Amino acid sequence: MQDATEAFVVKAGDMMKVMRKGAENRSVAATRMNENSSRSHSIFLLTLIQKNTETETTKLSKLYFVDLAGSEKVNK
Repeated sequence: MQDATEAFVVKAGDMMKVMRKGAENRSVAATRMNENSSRSHSIFLLTLIQKNTETETTKLSKLYFVDLAGSEKVNK
């Protein structure tokens, strides 16, 4: 994926730093409906890994957070 960044984090605070940096990198411009409308999509993938140290089994979950640019028209 073009301009994608991957970061390994352990703490929630570190994850928030990554999300803030991503938000700062988004393009914003005025439209007729919103003066601070995002002009770029944002996809945040959170992968959670849980390991049971007794049984050596692993569970993996993926959460996708998607913010589509220009989607303010949905609420019109």
